[in-house]
Amino acid sequence: SAVTGDVLAANPLASGGISWVSSENISPITNGSFNIWQRGATFPALASGGYCADRFKLVNTSAAVLTVNRSTDVPTVAEAGQLFNYSLEVDITTADASIAAGDVCGVQTVIEGFNWRGFAQRALVISCWVKSPKTGTHSIGLSNTGANRTYVGTYTINAANTWEYKYILVAASPAAGTWDYLTGAGCIVTISLAGGADYAIIADDWRTTAFGNSPVTLGHVNCLDSTSNYFRIAGLKMELGTVPTPIRYTSFEDELARCQRYYQKSFAIGTAPAQNVGVVSGSYGFGAWRAGALLMQGGSMLFPSRMRAAPTVTLYNPSAANAQMRDVTAGVDCSSTLTAA
Repeated sequence: SAVTGDVLAANPLASGGISWVSSENISPITNGSFNIWQRGATFPALASGGYCADRFKLVNTSAAVLTVNRSTDVPTVAEAGQLFNYSLEVDITTADASIAAGDVCGVQTVIEGFNWRGFAQRALVISCWVKSPKTGTHSIGLSNTGANRTYVGTYTINAANTWEYKYILVAASPAAGTWDYLTGAGCIVTISLAGGADYAIIADDWRTTAFGNSPVTLGHVNCLDSTSNYFRIAGLKMELGTVPTPIRYTSFEDELARCQRYYQKSFAIGTAPAQNVGVVSGSYGFGAWRAGALLMQGGSMLFPSRMRAAPTVTLYNPSAANAQMRDVTAGVDCSSTLTAA
């Protein structure tokens, strides 16, 4: 039979290549290949809510201490049918062998309402490559912005510390509940590492009980129980329908622009934002309109991508740790620097 527009293999990995899909089915999960790491490549003892890879953050209320890394341990081309540069790695540096009822831990991404709208109230599938230290039941949770509609899908790890391709089917989200289809949080997706009884729900159905934004399934394994444990994820994708397909190739420039809608920097792409890293870092520079011993007026800049909302601007001094603008000609710092966005 002839197929026009889209090509869908019965086994999405059997073709050994990157599949072309229609623009309607582009994954609303930004940076699912984990190529963009504007904030840095390693995040020791990352606090709950702290971002790591662009569009991804750690959620952790357990006693475990975790480091998130950009890892080059990825599925092989023979396994995945394509080459991945990076995976997101969670390294357990302080273990928690007994998860309390109110504890959760996972890697979370938020899909903006505008991007979620095309997937809302429609059946979908989430797929990824996972390398877990624990065999058994794992889960991926979804919730709305009001945390009053939650869903959990499960997958099983068959071999510990081995790359495995997994997917969950998600029933069409309900119209009822507190959903945002504009610039807020449309859908919150959590790849869980552990979870307590207070957040555990029966899988494969949308629930109305407030389980928070990080629901897990009953019987979820504890990936945090040893300091020798690592959890890695690669090639995360959401798409319409019930059959997973390989993650769509997106150019680095396009993926970076999608990420810059939420976070951007003036540093070079490979330089993590920090104080006192030198002037050759890609930072913005301004010609002085008026200079004096106590006053210097600067200029304005245009962001390379239109941001979702008015940003919070953090200043970094290239030659000191005082977060003030630097007069590189005079070799002195401004005594006061203000920004407006």
